[in-house]
Amino acid sequence: MILASIANRMMSGRFVELDGESIPVRRTSSHWLRTVASRSCSDVVGDLQRCVRKADDAVSTIRSLPDQLERVGHALTAKDLAKLLQVSEVTIYKFAKGNKLPSFRIGSAVRFDPRIVAEWLRRV
Repeated sequence: MILASIANRMMSGRFVELDGESIPVRRTSSHWLRTVASRSCSDVVGDLQRCVRKADDAVSTIRSLPDQLERVGHALTAKDLAKLLQVSEVTIYKFAKGNKLPSFRIGSAVRFDPRIVAEWLRRV
């Protein structure tokens, strides 16, 4: 039970791989315990240590959205920006038209400079 609660806290919403089987951590602890009970303690501890290392690696590579935007080397379309901000394209166009979101035009196409959008996100 202790191993299940530790894993739930460390890997909430993730999958743990045991003997090649991916197990959602949010499953009931009885499922976890049945799986773990058939294994030696050192195997379980080793698996948990690997999970913790993977989680630490994932967390260390996560960057804030403005940091991610600054690494983009080209102008963004409304579709690209909408996907990053998890809003609709219509919202992006409305913000750009109302000068609430920095943008520029190339002919009739609306584009967004990722560095300027990153600065705007930090201010907002």
